[in-house]
Amino acid sequence: MMKYTKKIIEDLTLIGERQLEGEKKAQKIIETFLTEQNIKFCVQEYVTQIPKYLDWGLKADEHKIDSLPCGFKSGKITDKNTILSSLISSQKNFYDANINFNPLCDFISRSNHYMAPALAINKKDVQRVIDAKEIDGFMNVEKVKHKSANILVGNLNNSEYIIFSHYDSIEKGAVDNASGVAISLNIIAEEQGILEKSLFVIAGNEEISYDETIYWGHGYRVFQKEYSKILEEVKNIFILDSFGYSPLEITSDSAIVRLGFPIKNMEIFIDKIKFFTGSFEGLMPFYHAENDVMDKISDSYLQECGDELLKKLLM
Repeated sequence: MMKYTKKIIEDLTLIGERQLEGEKKAQKIIETFLTEQNIKFCVQEYVTQIPKYLDWGLKADEHKIDSLPCGFKSGKITDKNTILSSLISSQKNFYDANINFNPLCDFISRSNHYMAPALAINKKDVQRVIDAKEIDGFMNVEKVKHKSANILVGNLNNSEYIIFSHYDSIEKGAVDNASGVAISLNIIAEEQGILEKSLFVIAGNEEISYDETIYWGHGYRVFQKEYSKILEEVKNIFILDSFGYSPLEITSDSAIVRLGFPIKNMEIFIDKIKFFTGSFEGLMPFYHAENDVMDKISDSYLQECGDELLKKLLM
C-alpha cells in the first residue's frame, strides 16, 4: 500500500464538509504535510463566492421532511410538482426552485446545486411529498466571499505533465476527492524526482461557486486564467477525481471530462487530458452524501490508481 494515502484521507475526512472553514483546515493539512516532507510549494490565493446556508426546512402536510439546502438563492418551495431526480443534469433546471433526490442513494445526496431555492431529500420521502396536499419548504442562504487557494507543487516553468485534484468537498468526501489528493501527495512525497517535469495542482473551490451555469470547477479555471501557457504547452493533463471504490477507469471522453474538469475552451485540450476516476454508477450511491466515508475505499483500488499514474509520469 502506498505509504501515506490512507492517513491523508482519514485526516481530510475527519474535518467533515470541506467548505469555508473546513476548506481552510484541509489546506492547512496539505501544506503541513508538504512542509514536513521538505517539499517546496507555492500557493495561488484568490477570492471566490460561495453559499453559506443559514436556515431551511420542509414540511409535507405539517409532517417534517428531513432535507438539506442545495440552492444559491433564498426563497420558498410550495409546489410538489417541482420534485425531480438529481441524476438529471442541473443545467436543465438550473433556475427552477425544486425538491430533488438521488434515486440511487439511501441518504440525502446533494448531487446538484441550482440558482434558485432547492432542497435535497432522501428518496424514501419522495412519495410522502408527492401525496401531500400542501408543501411548505424554504431556505435562507447568504452569498459570501471566501478566500480559497490552489496549492502548486513542482515545475511551473516547463512541465511535461500537470496533475489536478481538488481538496474541498460536499460532506466528508473520502472518495470525492480526498482520494485524488492523497494519491497526489503520496507520489509527491515518495517520488520527488518526478517534480522536475511535473506540476501538481491541488485545487480549492472545485465543488460550488456562484459561476453560472457551470458552478463547479472554479479553482481549476482560476489556475487556467493565470497559467494558460502551461496548459497549452504540457504533453499530458491528468485529472484525479473520485476513485478507490471500484476498478480504475481512465477516459478522455469529453462529456465525462467536462463533469470533472470544466475549464474554458476544454475542447482545445481534450486530446491530452486523461481523467482518472471510478465507476459513475458506483459513485452515485454515496455521491455528495454523508456515507462518502473511509469504508467505501479499497486499498487495492487506491494502489491501482497510484501505480497507473506513476507509470505514466515516469514514461
